[in-house]
Amino acid sequence: MKYEIKKGDVENLLIHSIQEYSENFLSVKAGEIYKISCASDQRWNDWFIRSTPAGYFNPFANLLGLLRKRKTKCFCLCGIYDKREKQTAIFPIGMMATVEVPANCSVVHFFANDIKGFFYKNNSGTITIRVERLH
Repeated sequence: MKYEIKKGDVENLLIHSIQEYSENFLSVKAGEIYKISCASDQRWNDWFIRSTPAGYFNPFANLLGLLRKRKTKCFCLCGIYDKREKQTAIFPIGMMATVEVPANCSVVHFFANDIKGFFYKNNSGTITIRVERLH
């Protein structure tokens, strides 16, 4: 579901760890500023490993540089602009981040930072993120 958030408004979005691109996403414009956060008691699962949206250190994935957002913990909550699989279009959120939408971006999807493709199939669980538009 696409969400358009007005300045000062807040929306809660459900994010599934199994989805490479969240079905709930934001319609955005350059220059808008959003605060994205989630409660610290939330967990989702990477196969048998429970994790908060802050993620966990996975030496195998980090060593090989296989995670979608490199140099970021496995299962860290991340955002991606317009489904562009470039490191500059992906940003880590973890438990909280404030982001300003860059030029030429119109949509933000969310995901658990994992190895793209097959490795999403063993993910389970959902988290709820709170998205507030500041500007």
